[in-house]
Amino acid sequence: MILYQEARNQWAENLLYREAGPDIDCIREQRREYGLIDWANHDVLDLGANIGAFARFAVMHGAEFVTCVEPDKRNIEVFKANMMTDVMYLYEAAVNNDGQSGELYLANNDQHWSHSTVPLRGRESVSVNGVALKNLVWNQTAIKCDIEGGEYGLDWSVLADTEVRTVIMELHLTKREWRRVEAPKLFEAFAELGFTINNPEIPEKSWNMVRSWTR
Repeated sequence: MILYQEARNQWAENLLYREAGPDIDCIREQRREYGLIDWANHDVLDLGANIGAFARFAVMHGAEFVTCVEPDKRNIEVFKANMMTDVMYLYEAAVNNDGQSGELYLANNDQHWSHSTVPLRGRESVSVNGVALKNLVWNQTAIKCDIEGGEYGLDWSVLADTEVRTVIMELHLTKREWRRVEAPKLFEAFAELGFTINNPEIPEKSWNMVRSWTR
């Protein structure tokens, strides 16, 4: 593992990452994707924590605590090396609706950030622990979600009577059904919960998009 030292992202100073694969890109994208949210004083839930780059970003920008969920053991190894134990907690599991164990479909080669709980053709899978979303939102005020298509299978109605007031999510659009059906349904679900989206457009030629909601 290598220490991150780029001056343009001082919040990530001394964050450890793997030389092979997309870890360096994951670090560099944090400000672009999540920098418009004011994380100050938030208790954050990080779904798809990867190596801990976002959790570090949120803490260094004022978050009080970050509860992290990551199922891949290779990512977890790096995350633990980056963990700030007084302001972070890690569930070594995949988020789902029932808390049961399930399959994680592994990306090919060194693409450590694109493992998914969604069955994908040509991928091997491993069994991982599960943790239910409803058991993770007991006092969180903000959620970041990047779980490679798994966002469409979650029951977001569990946020109805919670303190969550900000959600930012990378939505994945690689399947036509996700783009044409599941993403609009997710937008409707958040609207029913009283959230307002920052941008309701669903691009036709993008593989993913980041959208945020507030209420």
